[in-house]
Amino acid sequence: MRNDSINIFENRLDILIFAAHSRSTFTVADIFEAVLEAQRVTIRKCLKDLVNAGYLEKVAIYDYKATDKAKQLFGAQG
Repeated sequence: MRNDSINIFENRLDILIFAAHSRSTFTVADIFEAVLEAQRVTIRKCLKDLVNAGYLEKVAIYDYKATDKAKQLFGAQG
């Protein structure tokens, strides 16, 4: 159980770091290719959780971007 909780946290953290430093919007496919080789449904769940927490914004049907809250957390510009 503990390992599952750690994996869940690390998946979201990895996505959040990628998002905070991304210079443009990104998609599930971008996350799959650059961050997390997992089922797309898993990636979508992580993205949904991060949107609900206020760290990501869904800007189009397939596009996401980091919010200022996420960028401040990691000291990212832009």
